[in-house]
Amino acid sequence: MKPQLHYGEDDCPVSVAYDFPNDDELHFEIEMIDFFKAKDVCDDLGVVKKVINEGLGWESPREPYEVTAWISAETGDGKLILSYMEGEPYFFTFGKSEVPKSLEMGIGMMPRGEKAVVYVTSQYLTQSPLIPVMEGLEEVHFEVQLVHFIQDWTGLKFRSIMDEAEKIRLTGNRLFKEGKFKLAKAKYEKNLLHLDVAACQLKLGECRNSIDTCNKMQTLHM
Repeated sequence: MKPQLHYGEDDCPVSVAYDFPNDDELHFEIEMIDFFKAKDVCDDLGVVKKVINEGLGWESPREPYEVTAWISAETGDGKLILSYMEGEPYFFTFGKSEVPKSLEMGIGMMPRGEKAVVYVTSQYLTQSPLIPVMEGLEEVHFEVQLVHFIQDWTGLKFRSIMDEAEKIRLTGNRLFKEGKFKLAKAKYEKNLLHLDVAACQLKLGECRNSIDTCNKMQTLHM
């Protein structure tokens, strides 16, 4: 590393010893131990999501989706606060303050099946049924595995439901035209568009499944 690029600069934020060789070229020996994919959710490192295992697809939960996830939480020094890692996964609805807002923000960037750790500082911790008492918590690490999510239609008017269904269908059509048949199939399945699902299966070489889907549609309309 050339002198003008290392610690010899006057404005370097890292302090060095008085006898530091400011004018010498430095050679650093580095061994990469580990690295991970992380996302600064709030742009100020107040909420950071570290991906442990990648999920499937591209869709993430949003309001008013119903979500099930395995969740545990520890303090910054490793003390376990809660754990929903056995028995039944934790269930909540987006936008209803049933989990801390910061955790909801992190989960809102996760596709189905992803496992991640969401690091949250005290300024972004909010009370919720998941953690009713926040006093004394400076930092919380949430380990999350997103199991499933589905849109909650409760309380929505018929017109709103139909508009949402049309958006899903149009997205499926766009993905189909782009040759993204697996993603398109997932959209069509959500709206029970059996003929479109069958077309995707045919494009994917799933001929037997395509025939079965067509037969299912005929049975439903008999």
